[in-house]
Amino acid sequence: MISIIRSNRIADMLLKLCVAAVLLGLIISKVDFLGAVRSLCAITFWDIVVCGLIYSVSVFVAAASWKVLVWDCRFAKLVSAMLVGHFYSFVLPGQLFGEASKMLYLAKGNPKGTAERYSASIIVDKLTSLLGLLLIGVIGIIVDWKIEGVRYIAILLAALFIAVAVALFLLRFDNVWSLVGKIKEWLDRFQRLNKLSALGMRFFSAWRNFARQSGIILASIVIGTVFQLILVLLNWYVCQALGIPILYHSLCWIHAVMSLVALLPITIGGIGVREVGYAGLFALLGLDVTNAVSVSLIMFAVGVAVALVGGLVVLKNMLIKRKKNGNE
Repeated sequence: MISIIRSNRIADMLLKLCVAAVLLGLIISKVDFLGAVRSLCAITFWDIVVCGLIYSVSVFVAAASWKVLVWDCRFAKLVSAMLVGHFYSFVLPGQLFGEASKMLYLAKGNPKGTAERYSASIIVDKLTSLLGLLLIGVIGIIVDWKIEGVRYIAILLAALFIAVAVALFLLRFDNVWSLVGKIKEWLDRFQRLNKLSALGMRFFSAWRNFARQSGIILASIVIGTVFQLILVLLNWYVCQALGIPILYHSLCWIHAVMSLVALLPITIGGIGVREVGYAGLFALLGLDVTNAVSVSLIMFAVGVAVALVGGLVVLKNMLIKRKKNGNE
């Protein structure tokens, strides 16, 4: 059974590598890829420092948004959990692994039974951050409403905003909660599913508790929106450093679309998808797609740098655990 799972994972990774190769091949054939790489020479040392500072601020703001939901956790541990999650989502195929690693990291050393609450906090934090992302995307695209093709993107972003809001608050309603209870009762008929249904019930109960606290949810959405605006600022600064004439509000909806595209688990680390996405969206604005590839390469480099920091946190924890086991 284990060998089958490993074979499936290897096949999945190989498939994603093939998709990334095809997308990169498409980009290389359509744009001056070497020109995009050469344009990176315009980036100075201080530009790298500024980008690092902006992203560092975004990590702390994101941790603050999460802290609102799990106020009993130390802020430093939340920051570490986010870095660890970024590392695993980057090196493993899909963001699901990153989110799971955040939960495991946070639950480690805490009382039994808190894993479901932490899992629910990760989901709720993700949804509130998505609401902030979609909100700035819709507002930004309204300003660019006259540009051909963006109206369909605006409709998509607005529809997703409504869907995410419904998903976030759905468990607040007693009728929905009653339905969840009935599903649990049905699952309890099967002895093998008793533990799973109990686990699921604790998870959804924690989610419901979060959803019923309007003030906490509102605070998380506001901070999550600030987090997204900081990431847009990072994109804008990179564009300015490369001499790309693009406005901040345009990058709001470009960032929203690119963040949604990055959720698609079709390549490793978003390689290929990111480049094609930036090129297509920049083309809508009449901008040089070669510059779009340059921006995507820099954002990829930022992601690699953050993943490396997360890797150092993982390594540190492994060394501490090994030292602790050696002393026992």
